[in-house]
Amino acid sequence: MASVKPTVFFLPGGYHGSWIYDSVRGILSDRGFATDASDLVSVGTTDASVGIHSDATHLRSQLTRIIDEGKEVVLVAHSYGGIVASNAVDGLSIEQRAAQGKQGGIILILYLAALVVPAGRTFLSLCPPTPSWDVIEVKPIFTGNCNRRSTDVYTQGGFWVPKDPLSSFYADVEPSLASKAVDALKPMSPGVLRDETKYEPWNQGFEVGYIFTEEDKQLPLEAQESMFSQFPKGSFSARLASGHSPFLNVPGALADVIQEGIDHVSKKKLLA
Repeated sequence: MASVKPTVFFLPGGYHGSWIYDSVRGILSDRGFATDASDLVSVGTTDASVGIHSDATHLRSQLTRIIDEGKEVVLVAHSYGGIVASNAVDGLSIEQRAAQGKQGGIILILYLAALVVPAGRTFLSLCPPTPSWDVIEVKPIFTGNCNRRSTDVYTQGGFWVPKDPLSSFYADVEPSLASKAVDALKPMSPGVLRDETKYEPWNQGFEVGYIFTEEDKQLPLEAQESMFSQFPKGSFSARLASGHSPFLNVPGALADVIQEGIDHVSKKKLLA
């Protein structure tokens, strides 16, 4: 591993705030890593037009703030955050920056039980809902590669909220922490469903990796494996015996595999 450790930057998934990473950030801090995190502007907003690109623009500003200081960054994105990460990073890889005579950049994007969506697609084109989003119960919301359970969201005034988060997100999380997490959830803007993705970092020279959650009830393992299949041969991967929220359930194990990902790209660089 490099003598100067990269900054590990965390992005949550839908409905969640960045507080969910507090435990794993503390563990990594104790191991000598700087960490940072960003919230999603689509979560908790009252503006229904806010979507993927609003989230991506906000994330890019946060990443650029660190990268322009010449720092190397590992970006960890969970669930919906995977789409945001993909659309925020054009021109920010360590190689792209070096080609412009600049220091710093992203050395690895880790998709944590995250959505990996090809350019030119939207939520609605990839996983179309059947009934109107104006009704209370939507089923099924996702089909095909997403492979999510039916009846797992409501809409409230057009905004997207989970129907049974305790089961979908936190079934294996300690009960009092799971209750805290449920209480902290916020609605999402419906704009995230309609924005078209524009960038595929895995096809643009970025180092990418995937962290699988093997007991996931929200994004089943077979769907995660389908996402990972888009990555170049030799991309990093790791598996956690966890549901959809390993940052709450097994933060130490999550910190371990993040370090493994960093070691993986460091060794590749040495052998290049």
